[in-house]
Amino acid sequence: MTMEDRRRGCLFGQAIGDALGAFYEFDGALRPDEKAQYKDTRTGFLAGEWTDDTEQALVLTRAFTKSGDDMDKAVLLIADGFLKWLGADGRGCGNHTAKVLTDSLYSLHPLDISQAVWEDSGRKSAPNGSVMRVAGVAIVRPWDKFWTNQASSFSSQTTHYDYRCVGATVAAAMAMASLMRGEGIHKALAVGEHCAHEIDPRMDEWLKMSLEELDLGGKFKGFVGKCVGAGFWALREFQRQQDAMYDDLWPDRFEEILNDIIRQGGDTDTNAAVAGAMMGAHIGLSNLPKRLVDGLVKGSLLESICEALPKEPTP
Repeated sequence: MTMEDRRRGCLFGQAIGDALGAFYEFDGALRPDEKAQYKDTRTGFLAGEWTDDTEQALVLTRAFTKSGDDMDKAVLLIADGFLKWLGADGRGCGNHTAKVLTDSLYSLHPLDISQAVWEDSGRKSAPNGSVMRVAGVAIVRPWDKFWTNQASSFSSQTTHYDYRCVGATVAAAMAMASLMRGEGIHKALAVGEHCAHEIDPRMDEWLKMSLEELDLGGKFKGFVGKCVGAGFWALREFQRQQDAMYDDLWPDRFEEILNDIIRQGGDTDTNAAVAGAMMGAHIGLSNLPKRLVDGLVKGSLLESICEALPKEPTP
């Protein structure tokens, strides 16, 4: 399996989890014996259409592909991309993100405005809006560890300044990049946990929780720890079952784990988006369930985004 296949798997896995979980968001209506299906949502998304999670991920991919090593340029491109998306569509935009984006000075000083909104919250606001989209950063230059760490940190700070958000976002991006490099799940988990601890040790326990402990459908459904925790749980569960019996049934296992997460309720599209990106980065597009890939409303757009990604430098 190539890195290119894994990059596509990460982005398509993100979109599949997002679109699959959209109908069930904050509802928890998926029965124990039922499989999640693409369905039209009450909020206007069509069956197989992804939500703001993946729309914002694509903003990040375009910005970082264009800006290269210039992080100041990237931040301004991200702000511009978010504002254009908000003006043209904006469906599903979270309350915290909306507060940041609607400040009149955001386009000029995105990091300062993001920090100010966080400060105004009493430094308590730590929703999942930056980790939900970080696959869009991880796929850009997965071979470059330093760049991925730095870019994912900035991608969070453009809207979510809390250190828990930054730590979770960097942890997820670094784990995804490790998987795209073919380093395997055990290594990716260790890399992600180390990065989160370096930024905010409060995230340590969330990355190691079971699905029941995460209580995805309980209080504070949109907390960043629950979302990133679901992604890391998905990797551990995938590895456990892969080692036991599922090494030749990757598409089935991918779908089963997403169903387990969606069945918990809560912020189902966001939790499934992160988990889908994580698993997709490991198994690649070629091993994702074909019916879910084909069922995406704008799958051809994802392919064109992947075609435009930077290529790994030759030695």
